Amino acid sequence: MRGKGVAKRYAAALFSSGEKEGRERQYLEELKSFLSLLDERERIKGMILLPLIEMEKRRAILMDVVRALNLSPQVSNLLLMLLERNNLSSLPDIVGEYLRILDEREGRVRATLFTAFPLQRAEVEKIKAILKERLGKEVVLEVREEKALISGLRLKIGDTIIDGSVRRQLEVLQEILMRE
Repeated sequence: MRGKGVAKRYAAALFSSGEKEGRERQYLEELKSFLSLLDERERIKGMILLPLIEMEKRRAILMDVVRALNLSPQVSNLLLMLLERNNLSSLPDIVGEYLRILDEREGRVRATLFTAFPLQRAEVEKIKAILKERLGKEVVLEVREEKALISGLRLKIGDTIIDGSVRRQLEVLQEILMRE
């Protein structure tokens, strides 16, 4: 879990800097645009991340990308530091942690709802309203269909999972029967 701790520290430092300048959202968008470019351009991603390429060439390629995306000095410095410490592959974790910090400051929580079948929009809105009432925060809810659930729902909020699926109920029943 060392990687997660590193991601938290980098994200917290960048967020703190952004918050002082009123640019916390801008920094998030810059990080996302950089990640998006790497996802779209596998060749550039490989040239920046591949340790076989000399550091000076990797640094030059990174700086070209930074200029092309017109990234702020703070985000550019973070990317350069990550490159030099061979930690650039942890950038998705840093972005995730940065988003978590931003959500926390803005009174928002992200959740994923897994369902066996598609839900109607009204059902999703009702679930969001219940979660908002219970958690006391605005809820950004992502709904994913997962046929393996058989029926029911599974909700993931941060590290907490609430499993009300038939599949889980059958697993619990099996565990009980095996103990007897």
